[in-house]
Amino acid sequence: MAEAYPLKFQENHKSHWARTLRNLGLAYHQIGDNTQALDYAKHALDIYARLAQDKPKRFEPDWAMSLNDYANLLSDKGDNTQALDYCKQALNIRERLAQDKSEDFESDWAMSLNNYANRLSDNGDSTQVLACAKQSLDIYARLAQDKPKRFEPDWAISLSNYAIRLSDNGDSTQALTCAKQALDIRERLAQNQPERFEPGWAMSLSNYANALSENGDNAQAIDFAKQALDIYARLAQDKPERFEPGWAASLNNYATYLSDNGDSTQALVYAKKALDIYARLAESNPKKRTADAERSQLNVAMLAWLITGAELVVSAEAAPDSALDYDRRPNRFYRHVLLAWAANDPAHAANALENAWQAWGAMSKAQQKNWENIFLLACGFAAARAALPPAFGTWQVQLTQFKTRRKAGLPQWMEEIARRKGFALV
Repeated sequence: MAEAYPLKFQENHKSHWARTLRNLGLAYHQIGDNTQALDYAKHALDIYARLAQDKPKRFEPDWAMSLNDYANLLSDKGDNTQALDYCKQALNIRERLAQDKSEDFESDWAMSLNNYANRLSDNGDSTQVLACAKQSLDIYARLAQDKPKRFEPDWAISLSNYAIRLSDNGDSTQALTCAKQALDIRERLAQNQPERFEPGWAMSLSNYANALSENGDNAQAIDFAKQALDIYARLAQDKPERFEPGWAASLNNYATYLSDNGDSTQALVYAKKALDIYARLAESNPKKRTADAERSQLNVAMLAWLITGAELVVSAEAAPDSALDYDRRPNRFYRHVLLAWAANDPAHAANALENAWQAWGAMSKAQQKNWENIFLLACGFAAARAALPPAFGTWQVQLTQFKTRRKAGLPQWMEEIARRKGFALV
C-alpha cells in the first residue's frame, strides 16, 4: 500500500495551488477577461477558506487577501452588493489580526479600510465611507512617521483616497488640502526614485488638478493636468503596454479642464488624441478598453458640436443590452442625453430622454456622482420641455450645491450647451 502524503505536504500543495489560481485570476483581469478572473479567484478563495478553518494562524492572512481580490473583481463587474460583503469579511479578519499583532497586520488593515471605503462609495454610503477612509489615513500616517521609507507611499495613496471622499461629501476645501499633501509626498519620492514613483506622482498631479477644478480654479487645474500629461506621455513612450491607458486618461482630463475654461477648440485636439489611443487599445483588448473608447468617441462628438455649431452627430446604440458591462453603463446614459440634444423631432428627444433616465437608474451611486454635470444638463433640458420625471424634481437644489462646490460657477461648456438648447441653469 502506497504511503499517504504527510499533512504538511498536502497543506503546502494546496496553498501553492491557491496562489497559482490567484495569479491566474489577476492575469486574466489584466487582459480584461473578468469572467475567467472571477472563476479563478473564487477557486483560490474557496481553498484558502478551507485552509484557514483548519489552521487559522497560518492561513487567515491569505484568506483575507483572497477575499479582498474577489471583492475587487466583483466590483469591476458591477456587483456592488456582493463586493461589499466580501470586502467586509476581509476587513473583519484583518482588523482582528491587527489587534493581536499590530506590527505585522496593521498595514493590511489600513489597506482593507481603504478598499471597504471604495466599496461603500459604490453602494452610495457617503457617511461610513468618510469614516473608514479617515481611519485608514490615520493608521498610515502613524506608520509613515515610524517607517517613512516603507509606508510613505501608502500614506500618499490614503491621502489621495481621503481627498476624493471629502470631495464626494462636498468638502472641496479640505479635499484640496489632502490632495496637495499627497502630491508633495509623491513628488519628493519621485525625485529620489523616478522609475518607481513617477507614475504615482502623475496620478497625484491629476487628482490635485481635479480638486482645483472642484474649487473653481480652472487655470491652475489646467497647469497641473498638463504636468501629469507630460509625465504620462514620456512614460508611455518607454512602456506603452503599461502606461498608454494612463496617457489617454490624462489627455481626456486635460481636454476636460480646457473645455471647462472655454477652450473647446484645444480641448478637441487632445480629446481626439485620447480617442486614437483608446480605439487602438480597444482593438487589441475589447473587454477592457471598449468603455474607454466609447466614452472618448462621445466626448469628441460633443466637443466638435460645441466648436462648429453644426448638428450634433451621435450614433444610436447598436443593440440595447440589459446586461451591459458595469463600466459601460455611464456611456449609455451619456449617449442618450446627446441623442436627445441632437433630435429635431420632440418625440425623438422624449424617447432618448426616457432611455437616458433608465440608463441613469442602472448606474451606481459612485458613477452617478461622476456624471452629475451631464445629469444636471439633461434635467434642465427636460424641465424646459415639461418632460422631467417627478423623481428628479429637486434637480435645481442639486445644481445649486454643484455650483457652490465649484465656487467659480459652472464650467463654460455647460453654460454653452444650455444656451444652445434654450434652457436656463438657475
